[in-house]
Amino acid sequence: VTTTATYAGPPQLNVLGLVAGVSTKANVNKTVSGIFTVGDSTGVYLEIGGHRILCVAEFRDNKLDMLACATGENRNDPFKTKASNIQIYNDLKAGFTKKFGPPDLVESEPVRNALGVEFANESVIWVDARGGALRLGARKGKIDEGMIALMSPEAIKQGQEKKEAEEAKKKF
Repeated sequence: VTTTATYAGPPQLNVLGLVAGVSTKANVNKTVSGIFTVGDSTGVYLEIGGHRILCVAEFRDNKLDMLACATGENRNDPFKTKASNIQIYNDLKAGFTKKFGPPDLVESEPVRNALGVEFANESVIWVDARGGALRLGARKGKIDEGMIALMSPEAIKQGQEKKEAEEAKKKF
C-alpha cells in the first residue's frame, strides 16, 4: 500500500483578484483605488479588508511579480487608512485565514524599540500550489509599520538565489 500526500492549500493566492505571476499590469490598474509615481517606482493604493493600503507593484514580463505593501498610520500620507499596523495585521490575518485556511507558517520573534520595550513581531505566510506566497508582517523595520507581500514563485526563487549568492561570498 502506498500513500501520497496531497497539497491542502489554495491552488493560487488571489488578493482582490490579483494573482502574482498571473495578473497583468492592466489587471492591477483596474483593481487600484489610486496610482502615483515617485521617481522610477509606481505606487498604488489598494482597498484590502476595509483598509486603504499603499503598495508598490513589480512586474516581470508584464505579469505581477510582487506586490509589496506598507501598513500602519503615516501622518505624511493623507490617503492611507488611519489604523495601526497591528489592527490592519489582525484584520487581514483573520480575513485571509477565512479565505485561504490557516497559514502555512507562523513566525514570532521579539523586537525592542529604542527605549528597550519588547514587542512580539509576528508574521504569517500562506503558500499556494504553484509556489507563490502571501506574507503578512505585524511589524517591519519599525514597531509602527507592518507589511504585506504577494510574491510569484519566480520572485521567491530569485530572492532565494540572491540570498544564497550573498552567503557564498562570505569567506572565513
